[in-house]
Amino acid sequence: MAAIRKGCQVSTFPPLRSAAGELVNDPTLKADVLKACFFPPICATIEASQPDDPAPLPTRQWEPISITEVSRALSGASAKSAPGPSGVGYTLLKWAHAAHPEILPDIFNLSLDAGTHPWHHATVIVLNKPNKPDYSNLKAYRPISLLKCIGKVFEKIITKCFN
Repeated sequence: MAAIRKGCQVSTFPPLRSAAGELVNDPTLKADVLKACFFPPICATIEASQPDDPAPLPTRQWEPISITEVSRALSGASAKSAPGPSGVGYTLLKWAHAAHPEILPDIFNLSLDAGTHPWHHATVIVLNKPNKPDYSNLKAYRPISLLKCIGKVFEKIITKCFN
């Protein structure tokens, strides 16, 4: 978290003001301050089923995902997109799909059959908002989530099924 400039070490990020009002300069403590701000502890557990829930809709039968659907979803994917925690970007997925086009549809169809979305992890990056007067204030920052590209392709295909 530090940049080297003309032989001296310059902090890339200014100190952050914690919830208690103290300035924090240690990178580990800054991460803790940002985590507490953006991911507050969960206070109460809510049951998934509530007494006034509407009746469930009938189960929907999904058509298997085809090679064409995967090709179409990958064709619009940008090579500049960050790959997320797996490190597998769209370029690698396109190469894999070109080499063995049946693999990704098989994986996606197995996920649908199992009723699961296995690509739900993300890497959260904190960016500073431009032109803020005080970067020690936590409101001068915003988190973004870098999702796994394979999960985004899967979601894009499923979204098309609803249109």
